[in-house]
Formats: sequence, C-alpha cells, structure tokens
Amino acid sequence: MNQAALIDQSAALLASCVVAKYDKIQSTQYVVDLWQELRGKLNIQTRFDYLVAILSQGRLMDLKIDKSNYLQLIQESIDIIRQELAVKLTYPIIGIKDGSEVLAKTYIVRLNDIASAMLAAAVTDLSEKVESSKEIIELWDNIREMKIVENNHEYLAALLVTSRINDLKKELQDTNGLTIIIENFRSLLTNIEPNLKISKIDIAAAYLTIAIITQTPQIESHGEIIRLWSRFKEELELNNKDRDIIASILTAGLIRNMTMKLNINYIKDIFNRIWTRLQENKYL
Repeated sequence: MNQAALIDQSAALLASCVVAKYDKIQSTQYVVDLWQELRGKLNIQTRFDYLVAILSQGRLMDLKIDKSNYLQLIQESIDIIRQELAVKLTYPIIGIKDGSEVLAKTYIVRLNDIASAMLAAAVTDLSEKVESSKEIIELWDNIREMKIVENNHEYLAALLVTSRINDLKKELQDTNGLTIIIENFRSLLTNIEPNLKISKIDIAAAYLTIAIITQTPQIESHGEIIRLWSRFKEELELNNKDRDIIASILTAGLIRNMTMKLNINYIKDIFNRIWTRLQENKYL
C-alpha cells in the first residue's frame, strides 16, 4: 500500500472502533465525517505506523469512548502502543529499556505482522479483562511467532479467522490449534474458489463478514462464514478499489454499534450509502 492507502485504512479502522463503542447508534454521515477527520489528524507515514494503528484497536475497544474524548483516547492509545512496540522490536538489539522508535521504524513490516495484529486486536476486544498495552504487544508477538501468514491467500484466511476469535481465545497458547483453524479456512477458500487471486473485493467482503459474525450471538461454522463472505462478493457492487475496503470497514463499525441481528439487505444498504457518500465527496 502507498502512504495514502495506509492513512485511509488506519483512519477507517480507528473510526470503526470509536463508532462501535458509542452508546447510541450513529449515522452513515457521522462515520464518514469521523473517518475524514481522523485522516487529517493521524500521523501515518509508514507500514510501522499502520501496524501501530491496528494494534491500537484492541486497546480502544477496552475503553469507554464518547464524542467528548475520542480524539484524546485515540492519540493516547497510539502513543502507548507505539512505545511498547518499539521496546519489543528494539530492546533485544540495543538493550535499552525504553527501546528506540527511530530504530523500530526501520523494521520491515510484513503481512504476517499485520495479520497477527488483526488477531491480537480481536482477542483484546472480546476478552473479559482489560489488557495493558504491554500485554497486547506480547500477544501480538506470540501470534506472529507462529508465522501463520506468508502470502495474500493466508492473509485473507487470517482475516476471516478473526470472525471466530471468541472460540480461538482458549486456543491461542497452542500454536497447532491456531494453525489448524487457519488451515481450515485456507482449504475452504481453495475448494470454493480454487483459482482465487486476492483482490480488494475479497478483502472488503471479509471486513463485512467479520463484523456480522462478531455481532451475531450464535456461533457460525467455518463453512457458513465462507458462504457469507462469498455472498457479499456476489451481491455488492464492488469495484476493486480502495473505496470498497474503506466503505466496508466503516460499515463494520456501524454494524457493531447495533445490538439486533441485522438483515443482510439492510447491511448492503448501509454499505451502499457509505460507498456513495465517499464517491460523491471525492474522498477516494
């Protein structure tokens, strides 16, 4: 991703977290405006900054957020996660207690790091306790050491696994358990679409799937999750552009802001309204 895409997705992920935590249901206009505001305030220049933003999601979902404090909490979370991540990446090299952010920024962030951050953020979100920033980084480090993602197909599988993270929480200490679950998703994806070349459409559909599965009270099977993902790909008018992904992430925030089980047509309507608003305002 180029820098613009890093900023757009970081802002969307954090805006989605904020909206999901509000006590009152928000409008599509509000979530797009919030995303646009964060785009202008976040300092996202590198993939390292993008990784920090993803890891900050878990901490934000543990906090009480409202319209009076969201900017402060986002910045605090980013600052604290950034410092802990710098320590994790550089302390073994330089032996300095507080680490080195300058050195950390030279770290080459790979798909495995990003996917591990998504999984760590989801676990932090759904766990009953409030994790410290250090615990979040330790969890991320434990998952990335499993080396579960090496290519785009495995990254998509890992994204879909986050929809089942409530079941995974008990198994995260077992590398084999997590690897087997991800392998199940890989196999299902291969069976359904053997010649799949991962596109922005696939990723956008995955974000919507994650939100719905997280929001529903019942536990869906792996097959049901894949079928829902396929249905989104088929029924939404996606264009394989960044706008698809941003609209999906923002829609996910609104979905998780609601407590009732949502009709898929209603979700498609929310997505289309956000997508259209992004297009009309020429944001993407």
